[in-house]
Amino acid sequence: MKLSRTQLASIISSNTLRNGISKSLAADIARILLNTNKTNTLDSLMRDVERNWADQGYIDVISRSAFPLSTQVKKDINRLIHNHYPSVKTVKIIEEIDSAVVAGVVLEFADQQLDLSVETKINKFKHFNAPLRKE
Repeated sequence: MKLSRTQLASIISSNTLRNGISKSLAADIARILLNTNKTNTLDSLMRDVERNWADQGYIDVISRSAFPLSTQVKKDINRLIHNHYPSVKTVKIIEEIDSAVVAGVVLEFADQQLDLSVETKINKFKHFNAPLRKE
């Protein structure tokens, strides 16, 4: 039986929401992708799974920052996610320490990224305040 990527994502998301992620499920997914010669679709497949989770009210947020998040920042992220996804039931923040993020935080969730790093803010400021060139 041939499954589309969205069908496979639907099966994975419903299974993982019900039973969690297991090594056997990961092995089954890998086997399906290898047998159908579609390993190059793994990133898209995982985005589809995350989107399905979000539709069901479960959001995983990957937070990249130079330092561990404070309790207040975690509350702010939770509020931000609840404002963006009003029907969300659960928000799970996965912290990644990334020394490349000098200050601030970069959030990745579902199929979106929100860059609240100082570097990005400075670059936007430079861009908007750059003098116009006369030709």
